[in-house]
Amino acid sequence: MLGAASIILAAAGGVGAAPYNLNGHWVEVDYWAGSGANETALVIDWNGTNGPYISETHAWGYRWSGAGYVSGALAAISAAGGLNVTVGHGGGFVNDALYNDADGDNHTSAGYTGWWWAGETSDGGQTWTGNLLGVDQEPLGQGKIEGLNMDSGAWTPDTLTIPVPEPATMALLVLGAGAVLARRRRT
Repeated sequence: MLGAASIILAAAGGVGAAPYNLNGHWVEVDYWAGSGANETALVIDWNGTNGPYISETHAWGYRWSGAGYVSGALAAISAAGGLNVTVGHGGGFVNDALYNDADGDNHTSAGYTGWWWAGETSDGGQTWTGNLLGVDQEPLGQGKIEGLNMDSGAWTPDTLTIPVPEPATMALLVLGAGAVLARRRRT
């Protein structure tokens, strides 16, 4: 029975991503990197502020101990999977973020270099706090969601969306967890 529940949970996550409850907010996480007691999600959006919306936003999870910075999260996430980030201006600003996702889609901000817009939220994306610090100076917050928008145009924090699990995904996740609990009670 545990094998069947694992299959249900794997199907619930879609191709290459899985739902995760971060500080009371569901995020569709492509994969995790790092280790430690603290955790955050890093969201990257490649779309223009007012469209066209041609690619999906992606999120990755990062765990760390002690002081953490966005640059450390980007380095660990890049080392653990398909995200490739290049920085400039002394290592403080993202020049490009290239990601080949599990669906075969390629996301890039190539052709636009030298700037990025960032924000963080602790309420699941309802309120973003924008910043202009470099990734090497932007501290991570336990349970917060960090966001990068790779658009070269004007950006306001409320335009960045967090990838959340679809309702059907959540239903499968709940059914799978219920099946595991029911099985444990019987044994």
